[in-house]
Amino acid sequence: MIEAIMRRLKGDAGLDNVDNGSVQARWTLLYGGLSVAKLQFDGNSWSFEYTDEFKAQSVLKPFPDFPQVELKYTSQEPWAFLLSRLPSPSRADISKILLQEGIESDDLVSLLNQFGRHSVSSPFELIAA
Repeated sequence: MIEAIMRRLKGDAGLDNVDNGSVQARWTLLYGGLSVAKLQFDGNSWSFEYTDEFKAQSVLKPFPDFPQVELKYTSQEPWAFLLSRLPSPSRADISKILLQEGIESDDLVSLLNQFGRHSVSSPFELIAA
């Protein structure tokens, strides 16, 4: 699954017609009502940026992978914390949802929108904007 997602993100599986200058997807990362970060995917790269609300508080510390709160982080590949939010498409209940919703198993944006909001491995909530 990860390999197929990476091929798709790199343009090898159907993203040839994406305008890489425009935002394809946006999410907000929340923790108990606190807006922590904004994430975006523009069809080519990912970005992560802490919100002003997060910067103004002192209880939560920055993530180890994003230690400097004033920086906007970018990556050509999705970060592990995003991929870890996704269930295996080989699960019968998940494959049924994918079929019902018309979601391809390598469409990371749609997968995150459908399944990424909550994760058993993270107390953070990923909200599609």
